Amino acid sequence: AGKVLSTELPSSAETLFEEFIDFEGTVITDPNGREINITATDVEAQNGVVHIIDRVLLPELLPATVVDIATGDENFSTLVAALTREDLSTDFVEVLSGEGPFTVFAPTNAAFTALLAELEVESLDDIDAETLEAVLLMHVVAGKVLSTELPSSAETLFEEFIDFEGTVITDPNGREINITATDIEAQNGVVHVIDRVLLPEQTTEITGIATAPILLEAYPNPTSGRVVLRGLYEGEISVRNSQGSLVATYTVSSGLSALDLSGLAGGVYYLNFGSEYLRVVKL
Repeated sequence: AGKVLSTELPSSAETLFEEFIDFEGTVITDPNGREINITATDVEAQNGVVHIIDRVLLPELLPATVVDIATGDENFSTLVAALTREDLSTDFVEVLSGEGPFTVFAPTNAAFTALLAELEVESLDDIDAETLEAVLLMHVVAGKVLSTELPSSAETLFEEFIDFEGTVITDPNGREINITATDIEAQNGVVHVIDRVLLPEQTTEITGIATAPILLEAYPNPTSGRVVLRGLYEGEISVRNSQGSLVATYTVSSGLSALDLSGLAGGVYYLNFGSEYLRVVKL
């Protein structure tokens, strides 16, 4: 409500739908995190003003998380069963429900059925926890990457690369996987559906996957708030600012853990664990 010229745009404004849109220069962000460009401004009328935009603003309609997309579709029930298996050291539901953003390549139930046949095993229970965790990490890429933005190669959370050519992914074993549906968006990322399960680089059998012995790493870095830690370290982490002052302490488990740094001021921080440390930039 009100006549707001382009020179008077606030950082945030409430629409008549009682949801807020945010402004940064000529870019609007809607409640789903979608960015919309203002392409022409200040088209004035006697009763107000019009600004022209290149996308339609949407109310909060997207699923909250990439996990919600998987749990809301029966075609991903096997994927959900894998993500929630109790013997995994990583709580994938908690991590993928975090701020992200994440890009998830989601295998269908049929893709998992084909994998079991390919590996000559009866069920997911025949795949050990360490291997299954590695497989699941192969399906997540940090950041929100839409189908129109897919690079020629991307690093997964397992720190191995997958290659893209159109809608075909090639995993580290040279296996080709088709993307069958794209750009299923959530507020914390995007899901692309695939017809085969991506596998880490392996030897002759599934138990031969070589998992990377990473002590600890952090992403995204820089971060605006939440940071995800991945590695073998388990225990206490102290967070110190650039002056060396202790500002927070956390206890983490091996696998994936999420730390909320949103309460800290912007700057450089050091996550100290044992005799090692990680440098993290808080935006």
